[in-house]
Amino acid sequence: MSETIDIGRVAYDAYCAASDGKSLVSGEALPTWAEQASGIREAWRAAADAVQMVVTAQPQPIRFKSPHVTVESDATAAARLDTEGYERARRGDR
Repeated sequence: MSETIDIGRVAYDAYCAASDGKSLVSGEALPTWAEQASGIREAWRAAADAVQMVVTAQPQPIRFKSPHVTVESDATAAARLDTEGYERARRGDR
């Protein structure tokens, strides 16, 4: 029987390894996957799912949009960081 791979956890573990187990924002030690709040685990899964869709170039177009990121995929995939939207959200502007 094969085990299901949680690509959100794979992505989080890679982030932890790349940042020496510390938050690149605060410098604090990062919790383990199991210690993370469920909402944060779900956010990592959503991010990993979006990357997987772009990388595998699904035959049907996909579109994912948040206040910060737009992902569109067809034969040629593109991801764009909306820096203005990110800065507005960071400041609390709507």
